[in-house]
Amino acid sequence: MIETRNLSQYAELHRTRAYGATGRNKLKLIEPWIQIARPRSMLDYGAGQSRMIDEIRSIGLKVRDRYDPAIAEISTHKQIHYDLVSCIDVLEHLDEQEVSAIVADIAKLGANAVFVVDTKVAGTILPNGENAHATVRPGSWWLSKIRDYYPDAELIEAERGRAIIKSWTSGSTGRLAYLLLRHVVRPVLPRR
Repeated sequence: MIETRNLSQYAELHRTRAYGATGRNKLKLIEPWIQIARPRSMLDYGAGQSRMIDEIRSIGLKVRDRYDPAIAEISTHKQIHYDLVSCIDVLEHLDEQEVSAIVADIAKLGANAVFVVDTKVAGTILPNGENAHATVRPGSWWLSKIRDYYPDAELIEAERGRAIIKSWTSGSTGRLAYLLLRHVVRPVLPRR
């Protein structure tokens, strides 16, 4: 586990209230890429209290693990490698100097990753009085940090106060498949 400055603040939030479930709300943004990647194993890195990984509709996804260093029950990695790692609403909670260590840890755990990063100030205030989003930067800044460990990373979307970045190159065919899956196919896919 990599220690970060505000880890105890997040542990306190998780102990005292329902917090950290936004992954479930952002599943529709990343699920098409999950379907395209067709992983057999996946880790939700920084899962918080979210059960998002249980709701993914992907044939062949056998291993669905959650990791969050602020929640004792899921504070260790169950495997050393995953086909895909998701990191949703996590990186912006770190100080700038902590971002590289976390992205490096994610890269060790999986060659493919999908990131959703908020690019605006949070509505949540930590117990110490600080805003929960310690690093507020535009999508292009986050892409450059992620490319240090995933050179082929692509910025998929940078609007509505968030950036969606995936670690692999997809080209125009992949983007078309993403749009179809996100807006047309997803509602009729069978539940796992």
